This record gives sequence, C-alpha cells and structure tokens, in this order.
Amino acid sequence: MSITDVLSADDIAAALQECQDPDTFEPQKFFQTSGLSKMSANQVKDVFRFIDNDQSGYLDEEELFQEMVHS
Repeated sequence: MSITDVLSADDIAAALQECQDPDTFEPQKFFQTSGLSKMSANQVKDVFRFIDNDQSGYLDEEELFQEMVHS
C-alpha cells in the first residue's frame, strides 16, 4: 500500500508546499488541501499509522519525506 492509494499525489504535494516555510503549518488547511478532510476519522488514523514507520505516535519530517519518495 502507498499513501497515493488513498490520497492524490498532487494534493499531497500542494499541501506540503503550503507549509514549506517556518511557522506556516495550519492543520485545517493541510487537511483540506491534502484531501484528508474528506476522510473518516478511522481512515485518517489508518493513513497516520501507515506513515508512522517507527510507531512513535508522531510523524516527523523524515517519515513524511520517505513516504513521498516512495509514492
């Protein structure tokens, strides 16, 4: 499974582009742009668990980057 099986690669790229600069991350805007806001809470949890490779309960920049590289 890849993250692009559930979210558009273009939408993910656009959402990440919006928060490139320091202090520009806005969760609601990120969810809207990426398409996560259209998903159920359980679907969002599944996506989170999929990306959280080290099962830390947090997503770090490396985990997000690795997911985008492999998509």
